Amino acid sequence: IKFSLIEIKKECVEYLEDGLKINFSLWRKKDKNFFLLKEYLIQFEFNYDQSNNIIKSTKGISGKYFESKKYRLFMERDFLFISEKINIEKLNIDVNEKGNYKFFRNIIKFEIINFSDFSFIKDPKIAQIDFEKIKFPLTIRKWKNGDSFRPYGLNGTKKVSDFLIDNKVPSYIKIFQGVVLFENKIVWLIGHQIDDKFKVKNKTRKVLRISIN
Repeated sequence: IKFSLIEIKKECVEYLEDGLKINFSLWRKKDKNFFLLKEYLIQFEFNYDQSNNIIKSTKGISGKYFESKKYRLFMERDFLFISEKINIEKLNIDVNEKGNYKFFRNIIKFEIINFSDFSFIKDPKIAQIDFEKIKFPLTIRKWKNGDSFRPYGLNGTKKVSDFLIDNKVPSYIKIFQGVVLFENKIVWLIGHQIDDKFKVKNKTRKVLRISIN
């Protein structure tokens, strides 16, 4: 049975907010020699040699990536992820006061509330910090190798890289992972955990609430 590129795309490509996922295992069943996959990758400016290397790399370790002029392709265990290239290394944002700040495609909101209005919220997109333990300015940036923090509820510190691996965060998401810093110390691993030393206690009077919109 011969399949067209349009038919395979319909079954094997999932369009997400930040890019698209290609179900490699399913594509392999329909396009055994990957002729149509190579044709598809040309649309994202990957040349013939790159396409061959991409296909060979599917048998290797997850996390490897390839770049064309405008796109980045990540290798995961059962799929490929393609997104537009963004200059992610130089994105440092100074947070000098409460308000909304854009980080990649997310809006991060900083607000100050009284402890009387505080309630525990179990939502990874919301961080609540003892405002008396920090002060503006804060910084938002991409995480770096060597970053570590003390996840909420744990006694010891943990490297961010290990935390992301333990939580099975895929490479195409990990590369955009941000942190909120105070004096170069991680306050919040965005979308995951605050550092335990900044948690709200009974003596807290002001709370900094940070949320992703």
